[in-house]
Amino acid sequence: MDGSDDTDMPDAGDESDRSSIVSVITPPSDVLRTYSAIDPPRLPHFTIINGQSHETDWHKHSWRYTARKDPHSTGFEVRQLDIDQFNGYEVPDWNNLFYWPSRYNLGPPTHDADWHGLIAKWGLPVLEKAGFLNYYPLDDDDYAEPIGRLARARNPDQDDDKCIHPVFRREMWPDIDDDRYQLLEPALLLASALLDDPGTLAFFHAISDLKSMTEFEDEVHGKCKVASVPATLSNAQETEVYRKILAMRNWLEWKFAPAPDMVKANAVALTDWRDDKDGNRLKASNEHCSQSTIYTETHKEALEAWLDLAHVPESRRPKQIDPISAYERTNFQLADTIVHEFCHAFNGAYFPDRDDGAPVEPWIRGNRSNELGHALIVHLIGGDPSAMLRFSSSRLQEHEQGCSIPFGFWFAKRWDLWREKAGSERTTTADQNQAFNTAQVFYPVPQKYIHNMSTVETWIHQVPRYGLAALRLPRLEEWAIMQRRST
Repeated sequence: MDGSDDTDMPDAGDESDRSSIVSVITPPSDVLRTYSAIDPPRLPHFTIINGQSHETDWHKHSWRYTARKDPHSTGFEVRQLDIDQFNGYEVPDWNNLFYWPSRYNLGPPTHDADWHGLIAKWGLPVLEKAGFLNYYPLDDDDYAEPIGRLARARNPDQDDDKCIHPVFRREMWPDIDDDRYQLLEPALLLASALLDDPGTLAFFHAISDLKSMTEFEDEVHGKCKVASVPATLSNAQETEVYRKILAMRNWLEWKFAPAPDMVKANAVALTDWRDDKDGNRLKASNEHCSQSTIYTETHKEALEAWLDLAHVPESRRPKQIDPISAYERTNFQLADTIVHEFCHAFNGAYFPDRDDGAPVEPWIRGNRSNELGHALIVHLIGGDPSAMLRFSSSRLQEHEQGCSIPFGFWFAKRWDLWREKAGSERTTTADQNQAFNTAQVFYPVPQKYIHNMSTVETWIHQVPRYGLAALRLPRLEEWAIMQRRST
């Protein structure tokens, strides 16, 4: 693959695992970066069980297979394991030319739990080998602090103390110490870069310019506001919306909350109204708009702990766990969450409550859901990544996985296709049946994409030239899965 920087993968006899086969084309500065993927493992048409041939079913039979690097290509080849039990021990016939040592076992890590569909299909060893869990940069000096396209207009002297956006700076976090704030700084720099983009300002302009909004009538929710995000803003419009964002410093504070509180809210972060000492809601841009407190949960690296907790056998674990990759995921998740929640707070400050019980957030044109935080992230990067989970009866365990992202990210082709009314979120009623009966497509996120959120190539070459297009999530169709909504 010409121009690829990490497509090489050890051959069948090489025990090295420090390579991946999801690659990124490293372009000259005048070409938009693209991601590409080689072919994933493919199962044969028939599977032998107890001497009988059965038509292969990925869901039922994938755990019976192992994969390795195809000696003749940059893809995988597979063979069936000579086992009848999930955790069975294979004793292959080494005189058989078709046997080779099991390497990357496919299928779910365990059979006693429900795993995200991407994990259940490909298995953790294959996802890791393909570059969805770990990424090892070839150039150790490629790191660059994220910097948005408008950052130099905001900070023309490039003062280090002003790299973080004013709404995220130290004084906005009154309840944490300096050490904890320092731990947040990588995520806050990424959040600042996203906020310092013309596309972000266009979004905030749309949700705060009530005069430009249209309405539609929903049979359940009544009159609903719709905002249309303009492709560009005039200099005057950019200045106006930046001043609105800056005014949030007067109406906003950031806090950490313990995990049990977040579990009750079913969120990794939440935005709540600020009250005065008498319990009255504090006003923001006018008497019908509100100030906010944003709570976010602590993030931690916990992949080994989750594998142990899930009792995943060694044969179905990733061959390697890269702590830097895990660290990059938690930074990305925290930055995503901060920008998401800031959007809710901004809306609360400028979108007035209505006495008729109408939805408290407008829709972005083309969306089913009015959940503005998700809509903003989709607007910025083309999808809204979430953690691949080992589903559990314990909401606390699922919540902690959602914060630490031990098994990588996924995102949906249509972020709000299956969303339902929850809390203050509303979804359009007329198209609900059609949406719920439409299959959804889920994509895994290459770890190289997450790594690229802090590289010279991204922030010095790609983003200045191509803007948000340089940050679009890659849709690797060969690795995607399609599912129907469970009832």
